[in-house]
Amino acid sequence: AAAYFSNLMAIPLIAGAGLVEARHASVDIAQVGAVPLLVGCIVAFLAGVFAIRFLVAMLRRGRFYAFAPYCFAVGLFTLAYALWHG
Repeated sequence: AAAYFSNLMAIPLIAGAGLVEARHASVDIAQVGAVPLLVGCIVAFLAGVFAIRFLVAMLRRGRFYAFAPYCFAVGLFTLAYALWHG
């Protein structure tokens, strides 16, 4: 319940941050059009809901150990990239 509540509380914050950052967009948002922006927002929202449901289900089953190799590999890649590219 806490994950859903915190996600629900984050929606106005994310929307507000999006509006603030839209002022600094490198593309004129009016040229993009309302429909592509609306579709993008809906897809992003649905992807977030899916991700939270997936992670809550993994947490309830206690199967986060499956993410350890992934996190280790991504951490090594990020460290190597940071060292290589300064």
